[in-house]
Amino acid sequence: MYASTKRDELSDSGFAAYKQFKEAYKLNVVQRQSGNSKEQQDFRNILLRMRNGESTIDDWRTLVTRFEDNLSVAERNRFSGAMFILTKWADVNAVNIDQLRSLNVPVAKIQAIHTGGNEAKKADSDTAHGLEAQLLLARGSRVMLTANLWTETGLVNGSMGTVKDILFKEDQGPPSLPIAVLVSFDSYKGPTITSLEGERVVPIAPIRRTWDGKSGVCS
Repeated sequence: MYASTKRDELSDSGFAAYKQFKEAYKLNVVQRQSGNSKEQQDFRNILLRMRNGESTIDDWRTLVTRFEDNLSVAERNRFSGAMFILTKWADVNAVNIDQLRSLNVPVAKIQAIHTGGNEAKKADSDTAHGLEAQLLLARGSRVMLTANLWTETGLVNGSMGTVKDILFKEDQGPPSLPIAVLVSFDSYKGPTITSLEGERVVPIAPIRRTWDGKSGVCS
C-alpha cells in the first residue's frame, strides 16, 4: 500500500479498497482488562507502559510474582485448561503434543492430500493459507476453527471446541483424510447432530486451499 516501487494488480486492488474508508475511530478505553481494584488498575498501567516501551523494574517485579515457578500447585492447577500464548511454532507444537499425550487415548495422524507435486507437499502453513501438511487429532482434544464457515451461528475463525469423534470412509483410517471431525463447540447457536454417545456435535469436513506455485496451481 505504501510501497514506492512498482506495484502489482493485487496491491492496486487493496489500495483501492483502502481508499473506500472515509472515517477513522480511535479507541481510548481499555475493554479486555476491566475492574476497579488496585490489582486490576496496576495491571492495566503495566500493559500501557509495556505498549509504549516504558516498562519499569517495578513492573517486572510485579509480573515475576506470577511466573509459574512462583505459584502454588493449587494455583497452577487453576490454569490447567487455559490457552497458551507462545511466540514460536516449535513451542506451539511441543505444547500441543504434550496436551495430546495427557489425554491417554489413541491419536490420529492425518496427512493432507496435495496437488502440485513436491512443491505443494513442502509448502509451509503460511503458503498453504493456514493448512498444515499433517494434523494430529484425538477424542477429547481441544481444537480451534481456522475458517469462517457459518458466521451467523458462531462457526468463525477462532471458535474453540472439543473433538468428540473422527469419521472415516469404510475400511479407511489414519493417515487418510476423514469424512468429518465431530466437534462440540463452546459457543455455537446452530443446528447439530447427535453422536453415538448422545452428544450434540457439528461435523467439520476437510477443506481445500489453492495457491500459485512456481510450476502451477498447488493445493
